[in-house]
Amino acid sequence: MIKDDTILITGGAGMIGRVWPGGFKPSQAELDVRAGVQVAAYLKEKPPSAIVHLAAIDIYQAEADPLLAFETNVLGTYNIARAALSAAVPLVFVSSGAVFNGGPDDAHDEQSEPQPCNVFGYTKYTSEILLQEMKGDFLIIRTGWVFGGSQAQHKKFVDIALAKAVRGENIEAVNDR
Repeated sequence: MIKDDTILITGGAGMIGRVWPGGFKPSQAELDVRAGVQVAAYLKEKPPSAIVHLAAIDIYQAEADPLLAFETNVLGTYNIARAALSAAVPLVFVSSGAVFNGGPDDAHDEQSEPQPCNVFGYTKYTSEILLQEMKGDFLIIRTGWVFGGSQAQHKKFVDIALAKAVRGENIEAVNDR
């Protein structure tokens, strides 16, 4: 049985993790997903009933620092998955629609062949492959266009558009997403 207060949320300080209800959300200093030994020790000390893996380098950071993106998004996911297998707990991995390289008229489903076109997409897709090969009690969820939060470090389109509207500035936006 999964108890809400014993669900480990990695990336708890991020945009999704910050608003995720319940669970426990260690800081990066407490649980650096890139450090496999630290991850294993942390899960032994504080065994979760499940893991929601949100820790990741975002699309902009990934392009700026591909090595950090690989270490965090791929190696970090591998470390969390190994610990989940060892602890025999389910893992929910939040991937991304960025694993696809499609135009506005392209629809994708579970059988669509991923074709990442940026570093972030490659790291998320590589993580998906790792999880599938590990054959654990894992759920992969692909998200797209996550927005909200209104934190200074997570300004998204809605926040930017509202600020421009208040200032009377033009709002430019794409019309194909």
